[in-house]
Amino acid sequence: MEHTLSVPNPIYHRSGVVPYAYIHYPFENVELFENNNFPGNFVAEGIDQTRGWFYTLMVLSMALFGKPAFRNIICNGHVLAADGRKMSKSLRNYPPPTEILDNYGADALRLYLINSPVVRAEQLHFKGEGVYSVVKNVFLPWYNAYRFLVQNAKRLEAEGYALFVPIDQVTLQRLTNIYVGLNRNRLRGRTGEEDCRQVLSTLYHVLLTTCEVMAPFTPFFTEVLYQNMRKVCNGSEESIHYCSFPQVGGKRDEHIEQSVSRMMTVINLARILRERHNKSLKTPLREMIIVHPDSGFLEYIDGKLRDVLGKRLGKAMGNVAKEVKAMSQTDILTFERVGERPDDTEEKEILDAAGDGDDLVILGFRPDESLSEAGVAREIVSRIQKLRKKAGLEPMDVVEVYFESLRDDQSILHQVLKSQQNYIKEALGSPLLPSVMAPLQNVILCEESFHGISGLAFTIRLARPALTFNLRK
Repeated sequence: MEHTLSVPNPIYHRSGVVPYAYIHYPFENVELFENNNFPGNFVAEGIDQTRGWFYTLMVLSMALFGKPAFRNIICNGHVLAADGRKMSKSLRNYPPPTEILDNYGADALRLYLINSPVVRAEQLHFKGEGVYSVVKNVFLPWYNAYRFLVQNAKRLEAEGYALFVPIDQVTLQRLTNIYVGLNRNRLRGRTGEEDCRQVLSTLYHVLLTTCEVMAPFTPFFTEVLYQNMRKVCNGSEESIHYCSFPQVGGKRDEHIEQSVSRMMTVINLARILRERHNKSLKTPLREMIIVHPDSGFLEYIDGKLRDVLGKRLGKAMGNVAKEVKAMSQTDILTFERVGERPDDTEEKEILDAAGDGDDLVILGFRPDESLSEAGVAREIVSRIQKLRKKAGLEPMDVVEVYFESLRDDQSILHQVLKSQQNYIKEALGSPLLPSVMAPLQNVILCEESFHGISGLAFTIRLARPALTFNLRK
């Protein structure tokens, strides 16, 4: 006699017995199940399954075997629309996925998601701007460092790299903002070919290692970079995805790491002070004073700044150093708040200070005409470099650069260009010439007008060098 029980058998009950039912346990495969397949290493699902699949897995396994059905749970949150509601086709409250992929790429979307609250089982209000921020803050600095390497390596034969690696632990932000920024002249070969090879080799090593580490997360971007970088590495794998994951090699140089970290602290505090006084990073300042209780820190900085401060303060350097060493923690805090320094210098400075724990950075903001001119020259060089990029020029491309003032009073611009001509020529690789000196047969590659740089207005033109014939009889 058959009897059917009308007991509901919900889907979550059936999914809860998956760990053993999928191999037909206990009716067969008993040894396989007990020795190798239970409990599972992990289960992965959304946060809502805490009262669904995760719950039934746990309850049934505890009832039958007295232990959980899994060793780990990987739980993700929910991706919602920007307005916090569930994504809905009828409401169209989310950007089309194809649009996100076309605009920013699959790698950027992947990084956005794996760095979002979703991986912490929290909600994410999806925004296209968030994917763009990944492109801006990760991929663009990364690609710029790679491009800087490629452009400058073209000047050297890309062979025989002997890796010189003092900064294995550098992140992308430190790589682009600190290492590349502080070594531009070395990367461009202005400190000698051997020095250039060393710094290019270091940059190559860091970028290659970064590609190997990031390949699982950004498979397409790393492959593009790797296919070009592998050309200078004999015996390299055909794809970044064939490369082994990098291993930590050698001992970390804690002294170098500490030195770089301290330098970054000083730079960040100086930037805070510049922003407070609306001073561009391109404008040089008269002096910087660093106060720190660790003599080793001061010795490191002292080696870099002693000559500069000596020239600025002259005979007062000894008095300033003596007063700074005698300052107590209370004196330092008072100085940071009031902005006055106990010294015997005849020339009073406009000072400001910023601190971070034991570090105190003091900057002098007294107006100085020569430093202002140097700042304007750096702004002009920056605009010219961007114009070169706009024209599609490579660093080794030789062009002539001409300027034309758009103001009746040209004295300020001419004074800046005269006092800073050596810096401008070194930075550009060619002098900045007035437009009246341009030959009529010059081919203009690109030109642009600029306004608002210290009240100046001028036009910059880039031209190919032209042959000049002497037509005089």
